[in-house]
This record gives sequence, C-alpha cells and structure tokens, in this order.
Amino acid sequence: MTTKTSFPGSGIGDLEANRSGRISREHALRMTWRALAGSVVGLAVGAICSSFAVRSGNGMLTLIALATASVGAYRVARLGIDIVKGLVNVREGSVRKRICNDEGGDQYFLVVGGRRLPVTKAGFSAVPEGARCRVYFLPRTGWVVNNEVLAEQPESAPLPNPGPVVRPALTELAERIPIEV
Repeated sequence: MTTKTSFPGSGIGDLEANRSGRISREHALRMTWRALAGSVVGLAVGAICSSFAVRSGNGMLTLIALATASVGAYRVARLGIDIVKGLVNVREGSVRKRICNDEGGDQYFLVVGGRRLPVTKAGFSAVPEGARCRVYFLPRTGWVVNNEVLAEQPESAPLPNPGPVVRPALTELAERIPIEV
C-alpha cells in the first residue's frame, strides 16, 4: 500500500515520529511558534481589555472581558499540554470535510472514524474529500498535525449477495438480454 503526505506544517521526519505516536522536537517547536504565539497575542489583548474594564468600573464589561480571557487561557493551556507531552493519536478511515461558519469566521474540520478534528485552512485544503487517510492529531485539542493519504478514492462496498429468491430472476433477465459478441 502506498501512502503520501504533504500536510502543511510537517517536515522531513515528522511522519515517522507521528507513526510512533509522538511529535518530533522540530514539529513541536514549529507548532509552538504558530499556534501558541497567536494565542498569547490574543491573551494579551484580552488582558488589556480586562484591565480597561476593571478601571472603568463597569461590572458587566469586566465580567465579559475576564470570561473571554479565561477561555483563551484555557485553550492555550490545553494546547501547551498537548505540545509538551508530545503525544499524538491516530484515526484511519474515509475523510469527510466540514466547514462551520460563525461570527468569528470559518472553522475547518476533518471527520475521520466518527471523530470531528479541527484543522487549519491549509490543512483542510491538503486532504482530499472521501480519501482513505490516516490522520494524526493531538489528544486534548484534537488539532490535526499530520496526514497520510492511503487511497485517493474511497473503497467501494462489496455487492450484496442477491440470495435464493432474487438470483433466478436475475439469471432469467440476463438470458433475455441479447448480447452481441
């Protein structure tokens, strides 16, 4: 069985580490800079807004700003734990792609083996719809870190056995159809 991978953010050697259930050191560093840097900037903005809200004396605004900052901190902590532990999980199966639209923008997901996994837009574009894939992802956040395409086309299901009642009718129908050779 041939496999191929060209997942954005993955480098040479990352796939072998993923196959052994781990993130390579280099991959973890790249992920840290990409994912955590953006989250830390978001947290800093949340902290500034919280500080402003507290100084303004508006209780509701303060509560909203602190709740937003807390959610951001929780997300950063989960992703940080995933990266520090360095473990990946794997799912194999036919890939379905989903885009969820909300006020914050589009969110991209791959559905593999019944699990919905968040992915970047570039990662979403790199995986063909319906392909049989092995997808590597972080255990807590579910973020996809790598992908192997095992087969471009989904496997076709075997034809059902027509059974003793239908078989004679199909045989008779086949005999009535003229076939020119």
